Amino acid sequence: MAQTNIHIVDALSHAIDVTSTIVAEHLVNPRGLQLVDDDTLLLIEAGSGNPRVPDGRLVELRRQNNGRFERAHYLLEYQPSINMLEMMKRDEIMGLADFASNGKQTVVSLTDYIGGSKIIEVAPTPGKVVFDSQGNLNSICYHPDYDCYFAIKPDANVVVAFSGDEEKVIAPLNALSGGQDAVPVCVVYEPKTKGLLVSLFSGEIGGHETGQGIDFDKQAGQVVRVDIESGSVTPVITGLCAPTGIALDDEGKLYVLELCDDFLEPLVADDATKQCLHGGFKRFSGRLLLCDLANAHTQVIATGLDTPSNLVVSGNELFISEGMGMSGRPIPGPDGQSQSLMGFVRQLSLKRV
Repeated sequence: MAQTNIHIVDALSHAIDVTSTIVAEHLVNPRGLQLVDDDTLLLIEAGSGNPRVPDGRLVELRRQNNGRFERAHYLLEYQPSINMLEMMKRDEIMGLADFASNGKQTVVSLTDYIGGSKIIEVAPTPGKVVFDSQGNLNSICYHPDYDCYFAIKPDANVVVAFSGDEEKVIAPLNALSGGQDAVPVCVVYEPKTKGLLVSLFSGEIGGHETGQGIDFDKQAGQVVRVDIESGSVTPVITGLCAPTGIALDDEGKLYVLELCDDFLEPLVADDATKQCLHGGFKRFSGRLLLCDLANAHTQVIATGLDTPSNLVVSGNELFISEGMGMSGRPIPGPDGQSQSLMGFVRQLSLKRV
């Protein structure tokens, strides 16, 4: 089957009206999310990044009469998180990341640099560790044809499968054209091809060990397709700036989040709450793209997003997790004025015209 490689340089939004509403606020690094029904949203909060306070959780949010979602109860609590400031010079929180279900079992992925990463069962046995994994374990999805979970490891740059009690590398993700690590962020099952789509964030030029925290090629990000049987990796979208969450709609069109459009003002931990700084990622510069993989048509659906990480699509409604970093620290707002960093969920309602 012939595939089209879409290169993102610029795209104009047209033929879609978009209504944007903040439907949940005061969240602590929101990540993976799923709409159960019109009134119930499952959401991961990665946590505060304080390794001494394990506050990562999977929470059920319920829609109120005013249309906003509020926390109802926790399905999983007290999970560790860490802020990567000291290592990366960027205000970047790692902890609970994503969740997936096979219809009988629901699991979440946890990145834990200290104790080792894990896949943890939420139902039917809350808190049970079903897989231990070395390194950085991030996004996870379930593949019905293989009856197993697939995940990506940003530190090792590989796609792995978890089945039975075994972890198996399915495909290595080679360095990008400038020599940067691929840094996979999100993986989704693609029903049309029976393969996997993976977003590649792109690592720092020269690596974070010697970099300043902001040394990125701003058009090096990609979305690639992974053939599970052969392990082959094919670019399908290139020219992206720091792609994070990806999601397919019922027609097979792909939504892609870009975290930001620039990298500014790295941080050190001691100064994080003293100055109003971007903290590595330009705040309120992320965007959402809609890509028709069949005809290479791309539209910019939304701009001005604040470090968006994950999204879920339900018909003409999208929900996006935003606001990554140290809660409460001062950041430049959309108008350039200082405001407090806060995690939130944005709802986008799309109407084709």
